[in-house]
Amino acid sequence: MKLDRSAFLALVTAISAAACAAPADDVDETSGAQSRGGAPAAACVNPHVDNGVYPAAEACYAIGESWGQCNAWVSHFYAGVARSAIEATGGGADAYDAGFRALASTCKGSDADEARLTTFCGAIADKQLTARDRSMNIRTPASFGYTGSSDRSVLLDACKDLVRGVRIESRPLIRRCIDRQPDFPVYACVEGLGFDDVRAKCEDTNAVASSGMFSGCSTDVEDECRNIDGLFKAKPALDTKSCIVETEIILAEGGAPADARRLQEAARTCAIGTLARSCEAPEARTSCDALVVELKDADPQLGTKGHLNAGGAFTKRCIKTFSGLSTSGSNDVFNCIRDGAKAAKAGTKKMTDISLDACVGMLVGAKG
Repeated sequence: MKLDRSAFLALVTAISAAACAAPADDVDETSGAQSRGGAPAAACVNPHVDNGVYPAAEACYAIGESWGQCNAWVSHFYAGVARSAIEATGGGADAYDAGFRALASTCKGSDADEARLTTFCGAIADKQLTARDRSMNIRTPASFGYTGSSDRSVLLDACKDLVRGVRIESRPLIRRCIDRQPDFPVYACVEGLGFDDVRAKCEDTNAVASSGMFSGCSTDVEDECRNIDGLFKAKPALDTKSCIVETEIILAEGGAPADARRLQEAARTCAIGTLARSCEAPEARTSCDALVVELKDADPQLGTKGHLNAGGAFTKRCIKTFSGLSTSGSNDVFNCIRDGAKAAKAGTKKMTDISLDACVGMLVGAKG
């Protein structure tokens, strides 16, 4: 079987959704992938160690061509795992290999975490065994190639090694990917979380928003949904609320009840994910060009390697973000970034802490 990457990216684009933060449970000092080329026990990655700062999407600008994968790490991996992958890629490692190694080196969780992981991956393995072609259903660590297996225990362990470092709320995305294409290896579905935004079909933010079954919000996210309606254009607002409701459903199906905290985090990440898929609106570039001027006043080297707009990373993300925002939302996000630029110029804020995603998340989560 040859993995059709273009078809795969299209598949993942269709099922892409947002994830939310999970509680920091105790971890074991052993890695789940030692027997298959993972890190030794002492070198395993604690998924919940973040040094007080969770990686933000804008931290990916220094990695250049790895932006798509890096954004997926930030959105879907636990903090420590995302940081490990980012640091490895910054040190010259291939992005796909860095993500694989970070996941495979994740320390084991609590007994309850491991039991939950075993249940989840058991369903993945059972689905993989239904595929007619099982010749490439495991990504191999030694040569970063693919091998095949029809042994449930082997498939189960291979899944656990790679899903352990993925946030519990993002795991249903992998399950849905395997359900639709059971001959895929689990890591192919993980890679697909970082689908190429440039090649993927964008969403028309000016399209008419039709009502649907996913248009309502639970009482746990009333403030968030009200903010989304005010900040976003009609179609992105509906898409974001649909994402929140669907996330609640797939969490329930995966055995992880969606409490208020998880839904509130889902609202923020659904909002960011929806904006990341926006087609460019003409007015967005004007706003972003003005913001780049503000940022360059704080950092004259803004567009050079290692700076916020290296390779146009900030501009590209900015255009997508502003394309989905209402007039009110555009003003609010613009002011948030401009205030950050002023603070950076005054020396009270780091340029690396200026984040479009952080501004959107803050505004979505604001209490009325």
